[in-house]
Amino acid sequence: MSIIVQAIYQQGAFKLLEPVTLPEDEPVDLLVTRRLAQPGAVPGRKVVSLRGVWKDLPLPDEEEVETAIRQLRARSRRRIERLAQELAEALQERP
Repeated sequence: MSIIVQAIYQQGAFKLLEPVTLPEDEPVDLLVTRRLAQPGAVPGRKVVSLRGVWKDLPLPDEEEVETAIRQLRARSRRRIERLAQELAEALQERP
């Protein structure tokens, strides 16, 4: 099991900023990643989570998805054709 928790290093020990559900005296491995302080950041304040921000938005219908895919394929096809033309011209210019 792996979890990520935020902590502050104080007086030689890591102080957790949120509770964890582990048995007392459970041995764990720590991977410490330093975070650079953001201007105006308040120590211990969590970063705003965007999890679930899309949950109330309606899902696109099948036709919208198919239209978007067709448009992406058409753009990709035009780009590939343009690159192929540029490559062919570059190869013709070679001695």
